[in-house]
Amino acid sequence: SINQPMSFPSPASFALDEARLCCSICLELFKDPVTIPCGHSYCMSCLTDLWDHEQTCSCPQCRASFSPRPSLGRNNLLVEMLQSFRALKLSAAPSAPPLYQEEYSFEHPTFDVSSVQPERTDGEVSRQPLTHI
Repeated sequence: SINQPMSFPSPASFALDEARLCCSICLELFKDPVTIPCGHSYCMSCLTDLWDHEQTCSCPQCRASFSPRPSLGRNNLLVEMLQSFRALKLSAAPSAPPLYQEEYSFEHPTFDVSSVQPERTDGEVSRQPLTHI
């Protein structure tokens, strides 16, 4: 009905798309993300390294060129999204299995030592098989 409060999905239910949080230059999660005038974002070091080796400063995605070279400001929204993504990823990661779990333990086979024949003195080797208990 009209007076009921709106319900929002829990933060954990939002699927943060990892690809959207990756730099298109290094293809890894953004490190110190910056946004350029055309609106695209990159890692600060990826973009500065790229622009340091090119004559014109242009966007690797849309090819918009910028003259003079724009100053790069930190993208705080992306920084917050990356922090949330990493926290969700850590909380969703399965915990390491214990070193010993009873349901996965297997009994080590033992041998009936009474079935082992002593060495023969005539040089022949006893070929009687060992039996598992």
